[in-house]
Amino acid sequence: MENEANKPQSIFAQWRMLPWPEKLTINALCAAGVVLLLFGGIATALCLLVVAAMGWTRAFSENAAKGKPTLGSKGRIAIGGVMAVLAIITLPKGAETAPREDKAPASTPAAPRPVSPEQAKAMERRNAVKIAELIAGAKTLDARDYEGRLNFWQEITALAPANAEYARNKQELVQQIAELQPAVEHPEQGAQLVKFVGRKEGFGNVLVIDVTIRNDSLSNLKDFQIVCESMGPSGTVTDQNTRVLYGVVEARKTRTFRKLNMGLVNQQSVNADCRVDQASIA
Repeated sequence: MENEANKPQSIFAQWRMLPWPEKLTINALCAAGVVLLLFGGIATALCLLVVAAMGWTRAFSENAAKGKPTLGSKGRIAIGGVMAVLAIITLPKGAETAPREDKAPASTPAAPRPVSPEQAKAMERRNAVKIAELIAGAKTLDARDYEGRLNFWQEITALAPANAEYARNKQELVQQIAELQPAVEHPEQGAQLVKFVGRKEGFGNVLVIDVTIRNDSLSNLKDFQIVCESMGPSGTVTDQNTRVLYGVVEARKTRTFRKLNMGLVNQQSVNADCRVDQASIA
């Protein structure tokens, strides 16, 4: 009968008999192979190989038994610890564990349920007082406050979805805002000279004007370049004068500037035409 002691031991049994430093060695070797093959982390793999070498105690014990110079256990622990830290620092980003997503994905809002014409009319009757208040509020806003009035009409049409007149008012505002889009993208183009009064002063050869500028953009504007062309009795342009008006007009507001000296003009000039060529965002 075969002696049980002479039977070859399983790998698991041999693993259990290894001291913990040598178990660490095997683990470090496996980790080095994985990092090198999957993520190309050469520096990390080299650090892990040094950690593995420091854990293989039998090699150091054999050298000590033969009288050869060798590292003590404290030295091996210190070197292994340093190299383990370096392995963590040089670990490739692809080897890091992806962060867990704790938040549940936002649910898609449900589409509004369709409302029948009868339900829409009943809704309008129930909301009659609120609708009247909103319409009164919209009328108090400046005519050029398109966004503010649109907000009112969006609420109104939500309360009365079957009212064609309310829907038309809202659509008109949407179209007006779309037409103003260039002034939104280029606010300096929103300056409009809506009125000017010119006169000649000095010895009849200095053009002085009062100008009213409207700012249709969503930004405050300043430093308006005013260009005036003066004309004689025949309609021929006699002069072109340019001045910068160093004032500020707030967004969606109108302001009048008086006694702007445009400079010398021909004494024969009898008429003038002025415009805003440029402006800057304040």
